[in-house]
Amino acid sequence: LEGLSDPVSSLNVTLVSDTQNAIENNEDFTGEYEIYNTDRSALATLFGELSRKMNKQRLKEIKEGKEFKNPYNKTISLTFKGSAGQSFGVFQVGGVNLRLIGEANDSVCKSM
Repeated sequence: LEGLSDPVSSLNVTLVSDTQNAIENNEDFTGEYEIYNTDRSALATLFGELSRKMNKQRLKEIKEGKEFKNPYNKTISLTFKGSAGQSFGVFQVGGVNLRLIGEANDSVCKSM
């Protein structure tokens, strides 16, 4: 992932990679993943990428005097099975539905 320094967890890298085409093509995405208590801040990288894309588009449209249209207005639906680590779903953004089958540590979907 460009501009990101280690450590970005393998789960976060996988989530960004798996959803990349759907986001670029403005399509729905559904995925299911195993999660472990060592997967801390799961989804933070994906949410950061979605925010970066939205803000880049917003700035472009402000400069051009246009009304903002979110470049990704579909839904990403993700199911996780297992034991989520600290800060699961931290900094969640709109357009992403999360389902956790199992347990989670503290700070679930913080600042949702």
